[in-house]
Order: sequence, then structure tokens, then C-alpha cells
Amino acid sequence: MSVTMVLQGLMAGLMKGLMQKRMGKILLENLEELKQYAETGKAHPRKLAANEKYQRQQARK
Repeated sequence: MSVTMVLQGLMAGLMKGLMQKRMGKILLENLEELKQYAETGKAHPRKLAANEKYQRQQARK
């Protein structure tokens, strides 16, 4: 898989390395979650945990 990002501006130049590393990790995690869902029809445990955390945060507001 290949993703191309075009970054512009001073902050983008400073953050480029961090963003590339983080985006690579995010893409791999999302691919794992999608594979889990496609194979089993159920959400990945990491996704379920993230959804529960989000629900709790929204309930506090």
C-alpha cells in the first residue's frame, strides 16, 4: 500500500517526520481493524475499546 502526502508551510516542514511515522502506524491499525471486520463481521477489540472510551468522554460533557 502506498500513500502520498503533500505538506506545505513551516510547521509542516517541522512536523513531517513525526507525521509520517504516526500516519504509517494509523494506516496499519486501520487495515488490521478492517480485515478483522471483513473476516468476522465483528469490530476489532481495539476499535471497541476506543468506541467505549469515546462514549464515556461524551457522557461526561
